[in-house]
Amino acid sequence: MSLALFDVALAAVSALGHVAEAQVLGTERQRFGNDLYGAFGAMFTTADAERLYAVGISNKQWRSLLEATGTADAVAALALDAGLDFADEGDRFAARTEIKALIQSWVGSHRLAEVAEAFDALGVCWGRYQSFLELVAEDPRCSEESELYRTVDQPGIGSYLSPGSPVAFDGMLSVEPTPAPALGADTEAILSELGLATAEIGRLMDDGTIA
Repeated sequence: MSLALFDVALAAVSALGHVAEAQVLGTERQRFGNDLYGAFGAMFTTADAERLYAVGISNKQWRSLLEATGTADAVAALALDAGLDFADEGDRFAARTEIKALIQSWVGSHRLAEVAEAFDALGVCWGRYQSFLELVAEDPRCSEESELYRTVDQPGIGSYLSPGSPVAFDGMLSVEPTPAPALGADTEAILSELGLATAEIGRLMDDGTIA
């Protein structure tokens, strides 16, 4: 078995479409800031200066976003004028600047609590920007209330939240997080599995061959 970091990097950028785009279209992807590439997703600012991100990838998400912000008619008119079909994700992406302006007009006139109420009522796919300090202090999804996190006590550091596998079954993590081992703590066990006798391990450790 082999696992080269370069191969991991290539697999990741290929999965994101960069390799196929260069090969098939002969183009290189531009920088699009926080916009969601290939569909519609953008950052918005509320009347109380909170930032959020909302997306419309599936048709249901798209319709919900337009309904919640009262922009369905204006967006339909935009599509007609531009000769685009916003049932197509690519066309939404092509007109993202104009669409963002229409939705921002509504979001910018409402406070975050009002936006949240409207978005949640219609199932909009969205989230509020928050710092990691806010995440840890305020968001129950980053706590032991979540199926993902457990508190571990790391010797020399203290207690902190550590995630297990994101795949959970009935609230049970497939792999429970544990403290990281101290440097060299597993050396003897690993070398024993390789067939080295305890005496030989001691000699190698004494002469500095292994740490």
